[in-house]
Amino acid sequence: VKRFSLFILCDGHRNHHQYQPSGWDMFDLLGTVRSAAVQVLPYMNLVAPLPRERDLEDWVRISPTGSSGPKVLFFLDDYRRQYLSIAAASAQLAGRYHFAQTSAARWAIKRFKVSS
Repeated sequence: VKRFSLFILCDGHRNHHQYQPSGWDMFDLLGTVRSAAVQVLPYMNLVAPLPRERDLEDWVRISPTGSSGPKVLFFLDDYRRQYLSIAAASAQLAGRYHFAQTSAARWAIKRFKVSS
């Protein structure tokens, strides 16, 4: 009987999750642990998802009661995708910067004149 490592993943808010790789997970251990870590993090609390153009316009607009911190926008193939590097940056800079992500839809590319 083989035993695999057990990982305890903490989200920083006194919550934890146990993850034990099994089967095919061992072929890409780093990737599976990273994926499990992203599932535990409060990702959508750190990075605002912007699925529609109207959501983006509301997020870009300066609010009189809002923060004056810079805004960081990530263009992804799917706004629901979660990346550990984005979560880590947004957690480290929380309170000073505002983070959001949107899909690279035609309206977003046209709005910000993004080229491939």
